Amino acid sequence: MLFDALTEQLAQLIVLPASGTLAGILNAVVGGAGIITIPAMLWAGLLPNIAVASNTAALVPSNFVTVHALRAELPETNFPMFLVSATSLIASIAGAALLLSTPPSVYAKLTPLLLGSATVLFAFGHQLNSRIKAFENTRTGQRLDYSALTLLIPAGLYQGYFGVGAGIIFLAALSIILGGNYKVAAVLRNLLNGLNGLAISIYCAVLGAIEWKVTVLVAVGTVLGGYIGARLIQSVPKEAMRICVIFTGGGLSIMYAARFWWH
Repeated sequence: MLFDALTEQLAQLIVLPASGTLAGILNAVVGGAGIITIPAMLWAGLLPNIAVASNTAALVPSNFVTVHALRAELPETNFPMFLVSATSLIASIAGAALLLSTPPSVYAKLTPLLLGSATVLFAFGHQLNSRIKAFENTRTGQRLDYSALTLLIPAGLYQGYFGVGAGIIFLAALSIILGGNYKVAAVLRNLLNGLNGLAISIYCAVLGAIEWKVTVLVAVGTVLGGYIGARLIQSVPKEAMRICVIFTGGGLSIMYAARFWWH
């Protein structure tokens, strides 16, 4: 019994940081970290709700490493940027509240759908980015569209409730809100991911919904992976990595459907 417990602990000490490192590399090169880290946390025995909350907390350090690297490109702090940040922040906390209020048995049945949807979003994210860049050419120079701020509400809700692939949704919403300014939208997306993730983590931590040992092990790996990925970004085959993530996400979605729907 003691030997089995020690073996399990050792496996977690190896697998969780390793999954975090792989996720950090993927995030730096092609994105999709949560497709790797959430299943790793489920493997460690966390309930799906707790795994998603813990995953958000684990990605906070790497999100802010990215923000720090791009700090010179951040837009100036003014009232419109405050509105953008506040809207997404409130929506993300509401999403986290919805996450924690969903019964674990219900959320478990939603997990394959959420993971599958995130995989599809990731698979078509490249095409969506291309369309957003084309949209920039038709609208660059227009003023901030205050009426489009409501687009941040579903983006924030999704980040708080599941989060994987939320950056793609934020990028699309911000590009419309900022009048097609893709470059500023891309930088601001990273800032909102970091701020929202921190707020969600604090909210979930106060309610005791984060498994800290698992979170720290994964977080250490994601930061290390982020640094490795930043150095590999020009040399690794991005398309091959993207295809691997898509097939991994699809396979895991089917596996969890079999686990949570038919058992």
